[in-house]
Amino acid sequence: NRSRFPVFHCNTALTAKEEWSKSLPLADAARWLGLQTKDALDLVDRRELKLSYGQRDGNPEDWRLERQSLAVFFQAIDRQLELYHDDPRDLICLYTAFYRLAWSGLDIPTLLKGIADGVLPGYKLGPSLDCLTRVYFLEPIVPELLDLIFAQRGWIRGFAFTLQKGLKLGVIDWWMRRGLLEPVAKFRYMQYFDVQSIERVAAEYPLWGWLK
Repeated sequence: NRSRFPVFHCNTALTAKEEWSKSLPLADAARWLGLQTKDALDLVDRRELKLSYGQRDGNPEDWRLERQSLAVFFQAIDRQLELYHDDPRDLICLYTAFYRLAWSGLDIPTLLKGIADGVLPGYKLGPSLDCLTRVYFLEPIVPELLDLIFAQRGWIRGFAFTLQKGLKLGVIDWWMRRGLLEPVAKFRYMQYFDVQSIERVAAEYPLWGWLK
């Protein structure tokens, strides 16, 4: 019966339209989140956001992102944010914190994932968060965000280790000059070490003269 064909095509078109409405182009998805497009692209690469249409190794301009994955990621961050009741001038926003730490290679997706995982302390200024641009950090602790993130990798800053153990900072250089210890990462004046390695060296070699 030929009359059935228009119905079939209409149903197919309706289904396709419904599926299409469940996704957003990459640029629109970034705007919905309140992020730059390159940061949304990085979140797709890290599988924090899901592709609804397009090839992962294809042209990102053809990508459509699943609306539900956007909402899930957004809500995961919102749930971890603490409402800030004090002077908002104590805070700096997400992108300002990123620019302050850009020399270390830290990026926006890493900061956001750190909040979502409960590793980094984040704040908001109202009960509801309307975009991720309005995620904030306490300005005085921004340099410590690196320590918190690298702690998840099993790294510790040399200075922090000496504070914990009550040692003089020079002991780190002493160990390194003798080939007992090597940093796993170095940024400007900050050196990070594998926690197990530095603990082992501290346990195996005498610390006389290095105690504060």
